[in-house]
This record gives sequence, C-alpha cells and structure tokens, in this order.
Amino acid sequence: MSKRALVLTNHLHSFTGSEVVAMEVAEELVDLGYSVDLGANVVSTEMSEELSKKGISATESVDGIELSQYGFIWSQHGLLSLCAGLEEARKSDVFIASVHLSSFTSFEFIGLISCPATANVIVANSQETADALSSLGVDQKWILNFQNAAPRKFVRKEKGAFKKLEKLLIVSNHMPREISDAANLLVRMGVQVKAFGQNQNFYRRIVPEDIWEADGIISIGKTVQYSILGSTPVYCYDYLGGPGWLNENNFDTAARFNFSGRCCNRVLNGPQIAAEIISGFQMASENMNALHSELSDSYVLDKFLINMLSNTTNKRYPDRASIDVSKHVAVNTRNLYYNGYYGTLV
Repeated sequence: MSKRALVLTNHLHSFTGSEVVAMEVAEELVDLGYSVDLGANVVSTEMSEELSKKGISATESVDGIELSQYGFIWSQHGLLSLCAGLEEARKSDVFIASVHLSSFTSFEFIGLISCPATANVIVANSQETADALSSLGVDQKWILNFQNAAPRKFVRKEKGAFKKLEKLLIVSNHMPREISDAANLLVRMGVQVKAFGQNQNFYRRIVPEDIWEADGIISIGKTVQYSILGSTPVYCYDYLGGPGWLNENNFDTAARFNFSGRCCNRVLNGPQIAAEIISGFQMASENMNALHSELSDSYVLDKFLINMLSNTTNKRYPDRASIDVSKHVAVNTRNLYYNGYYGTLV
C-alpha cells in the first residue's frame, strides 16, 4: 500500500466534533509514516496552521484531489465523490474507509449511498452509530467501531492520585446553565475551575497537560476518551444531561452512546451536580484508575488505525450509477452547507 493518505471532511473551521476527529486521524497517520493531505470544503486559517505543524497540507480545492495517488483514504461526510478519479482509485487498490460520526444527524449518512461501490469498510464512532447504520441496511460485517479513540499522547502511565478535588476542568462548546451554576458553587467551596470551549474564557485545542493537571473533569464526547487515557476522573454531563461520575456500573452504557449523555438523559440542577462532584470524587478517582488499567488500550487511535490498515483484503468495485448518484448528492449538500454557513456560494 502506498504510504500516502488522504483525510476528507466537510468543514474544518473550529475545534469541534468531526473536525477534531479528522485532524487527529491525519496527525496519527503522519506518526505512522504516511504523507498526509487533508481536503475540506471549508478550511480556516487557524486549522490550516495547526495541521501544518505536522507537515499536513490542507486544501479547499476538493474537486482537484486525485484519489488514485493515495494508498489510504479516510472519508467523512461523503466528500469522496467530489474528488477526481474515484473509479481509477478503486481499480488501483486504494483502501477507503467511509466514516460516520453520529447516529441521528442526517449529514453523517450521506456517504452511505456510495459505500457499496467505493468503501472497503464503514467506520462508526460508537455502537449507537453502528446500530443506526445497521438499521439503514448496512451489514454489520462491514462496520468497524473506532470508539472515538484518541491520540496515544494523552496516555498517562502513572495512575492518578487519590487527592482532594482542587482543580476542576470543564470542557464544553454548549455549556448548560446547571453546569455553570454548579461551577459557581464549587468556586465558592474553594475549587479552582477552568472552562474550555466556545464562549468560555479559554478556547483552544485540548492538550494532554490540560487533562493531566486537572483533578477532575466535566465533559462529554472526545474529552472523555482523553480522560480515560489520562486516568483523570470524569463527570459525564452536558446539555443532554448525563450519568455523572463514570464508574464500572455506568461505563458500558455511557460508552455505547459515545459519552454524550444520551445514555440516560438524566438532568440535574446546579446544587445537585456540585454535591455529586464533591461527594463522589474520591470514589470516581478509584474507579477511573481501574477503568484506565482495564480499558485505556481500547481507546488509542493509532492502535485502531494499525489494525484496520493491516487487514485490507476486503474489496468492493465501482458501480458507475452509484458513484454518479453519490456525486450529485455530495455537490448539492456542499452547496447547502455553504449557503447555510457562509452565504450564497458563488
């Protein structure tokens, strides 16, 4: 397999969801020895500069990307058919992963229309998403669950210490009122609280030191994987509610729903959250150390990529009609996205 890789995603304009996944996959592929390019319909200067630190080239000229020059393609949001030479790519043994990151956002299912013609495997970020794909007729044998895995650099080899909760990190791009209220109460109790996210005091990419230096974390989604690798106790809660401190009893269900809070839709008020955080912290630390020892290896992104790329024998060959239909859908979706976020596409 050629050691050139391509990552495709619809937009790359802030440190959120699908964008972070695309960036982390691209960076991990570089560390695995690949020369990596990234294509998106929208690429902000900030994100392009972040990728350039790892020697990754990002382009908005998706239509000009020649697919057959790559050995591996990680395709989010159905952009594959916008690129040039899809049929030639399949004939030249390019390994293609069609990636889907939500169980309920229609945008994430666009690429399915061309999967029978183009994808070697279908990748889901959680069992919830895999189940949604299966309900749409995707054979489970084609689906790989990468569990929204995180970069190995977040792994902390030593276990977290059982100490008093002094430093609390909140990571949220949509902080609910009850978390804000809880944070204010915790500050009055002497806890140092730092909040990362859109409209917060800090808005930048999370780095391992952020996770390691916190005694506890409030967040959902990818930050939970960071916390597992970092052996830092995490209170899983955001705008959809959540189970609270992760432990051996609620972990599997929370993981199935990508640590989103949808596992239970449990909503509390600020004082209730603050009380749970204080009273459950030491037990949460012990539980996280146990979970880290048992499960952290399952959430390392490079391990998933290595395993997937070492088994590239499944083949699917192009079907002209399917590719043409997929491109029609992708072009119209791109236009709708531009119009919705950036005004009329010229």
